[in-house]
Amino acid sequence: MRTTLLLLVLFTGSVVTSAHAQTTIVIRLTSHQTCQIGDEEVPCADVGAKLRAMHAKQDSDIHVIAGPTSSYELVSATLTSLKDAGYRLKVGYVATGSD
Repeated sequence: MRTTLLLLVLFTGSVVTSAHAQTTIVIRLTSHQTCQIGDEEVPCADVGAKLRAMHAKQDSDIHVIAGPTSSYELVSATLTSLKDAGYRLKVGYVATGSD
């Protein structure tokens, strides 16, 4: 009986009221203790700066996905980096697995 924990973190800016589509960015915490954004791996402490360098909008939906081997420190570094870069936090946890 193995439970896989997926940490789903949603960062969002102000509510978008225009007709423009919301941008969604997925960040995966890897087994190498780094964060993967698309095809690129970066230190999790640098995720916020990387997104700003990529010109990611402040109102983008950013999903952070962590696996069962992701440490608290890695998740914390990711969240701190995003917060320091100006992204607002909304945190939700999704646990999957069979009992």
